Amino acid sequence: MKLEGLHILLTYQCTYECDHCFVWGSPWQKGTLTFERIEQILAQAKEAGVISIYFEGGEPFIYYAVLVKAVHKAANMGFSVGIVSNAYWAISAADADHGHARCERPHELRRARRQAAVVRHLEDVATQWNSGAH
Repeated sequence: MKLEGLHILLTYQCTYECDHCFVWGSPWQKGTLTFERIEQILAQAKEAGVISIYFEGGEPFIYYAVLVKAVHKAANMGFSVGIVSNAYWAISAADADHGHARCERPHELRRARRQAAVVRHLEDVATQWNSGAH
C-alpha cells in the first residue's frame, strides 16, 4: 500500500469544541507545530512519495502565519495542497464553501472578510503551483 496523502495537524487548538471531533480540539488546547518541524515532516513526506498534503487541526487558521509559510513551502515542493477548516472566518456560505459560520459583531465581520480574502489567495497560490503555472 502506497501512502499518497498526509494530513498535518497544525494545532489541536480550535474555535469550537465539537462532540464529534476525533482529535479533541478546543479553545483550551494550546500550541502549534513550528515551521521548522513542518519542513522536516514535508521532507520526509516527499521522500516517502506522498503527493498531497492537507493542513488541519484543530483550526489551522488560528496560526495563520505558520499556515501561510507551510502552504507555500508544500506547494513549492510540488505537493498538491489543501486546508481543512471549520470556516469560522467565513461570512457567507460562499466563503465557507461547505463550512458553518456565524458573525454577529461588526469587528468580527471585518476580520472575517479579510480572512476570507486570504483563503481565496491561498487557494489561488496552491492552484497555480498544482497546475505548474509558477
